Amino acid sequence: MTTSRPRIRPYLDHDIHDRLVLAAKYPKTTVSDIVNDALRFWLSDEREEKRFSAVVRRLDRMSRLGELHSQKLAVQNEALALFVRYFLTVIPQVSEEKRTAAKAQGAVRFDGYLKALREVLSEGSSGLLVSLQDILVEESDFFTADELDRLHKPSPIDEPTHELKTEGDHDGS
Repeated sequence: MTTSRPRIRPYLDHDIHDRLVLAAKYPKTTVSDIVNDALRFWLSDEREEKRFSAVVRRLDRMSRLGELHSQKLAVQNEALALFVRYFLTVIPQVSEEKRTAAKAQGAVRFDGYLKALREVLSEGSSGLLVSLQDILVEESDFFTADELDRLHKPSPIDEPTHELKTEGDHDGS
């Protein structure tokens, strides 16, 4: 039998060969058809998509987390800058004779700060960031274009309703 298709002669493991021969015993099925189908799948874009889809999903998740971390870092930096600016504006310079007492008082306050920081971190919450997350908005917090269009449309006119007077309502009579 002559054919215009190229011929290959691969080496197979014995168990793969046995399964191939068994599969080729079905009616209207040949070894060449099975090998062609297997190679077509192996070389297809669909196989590549399946192979890399998990990696792409993980990269997307990592990108979203990276953006979230960047946002939190920006908030922390701004909060620190605002605190330093406030501190430098409000706190007066300490004279030389009061400097020793001020250092001792500063050490006590710093120890109190570290204790409070340990408590906040041990609770697992991020303190300032938890409060700031309530303030920060995300894209899903805004109205969609359809919702904005509906806000500008007048509501359907209802038939006039007759208001009932309550005991507190008097028209002066």
